[in-house]
Amino acid sequence: MRELHGQGKLNDLAENLLFSDNRPAEELYMFGQDPWQIKNLANDPEYASVLKKHRQHLEEWIQNTGDPGPESVEVYIIETDDQLRGKRQGPYYENTQIYLKWF
Repeated sequence: MRELHGQGKLNDLAENLLFSDNRPAEELYMFGQDPWQIKNLANDPEYASVLKKHRQHLEEWIQNTGDPGPESVEVYIIETDDQLRGKRQGPYYENTQIYLKWF
C-alpha cells in the first residue's frame, strides 16, 4: 500500500483511510453493514442517541477502571519509542509514525 501511495496510485478512499494526516475526534460505524468502516456516522443526527450511549459507556469504563482515557502526546511518544527501540525502520516504524501524526 505504501508503494502504491508513493506512486499516487491509490484511490481517494484508500488515501483518506490509510494516509490521512488526521482522524476525526469521534468515529461511529455500522460494522455489520460497513465492515471496512468507510461511512463515519458520528455526525449523523440519526445516530446521535447511539453515539451518546457509547460516550456514556466510555465514561463508565474510565471511572470503573481508573483509565484516564487518551494519553498525552508525551506518553504516546515514550511508549512508542520503547516499542521501537532498535527498530527505526520497516513497516512497524512507518505505521507508528503515521499513528503519531494522527495522534
